[in-house]
Amino acid sequence: MLKNILKLEGAQKLTRNEQKNIHGGDVPPTCYDPETELYSCPLRVGRTWICIYC
Repeated sequence: MLKNILKLEGAQKLTRNEQKNIHGGDVPPTCYDPETELYSCPLRVGRTWICIYC
């Protein structure tokens, strides 16, 4: 599979450090409570996100 990917124009193999620095798909949640109509602040704890009141 890697050989096929590297055949794509502009594709290159990433170093181990470059791979570790990719945070794909890990975005903070929208911390909005429709019942109270208040926003809270996202806080990352380990690999999970939680919403706390600021």
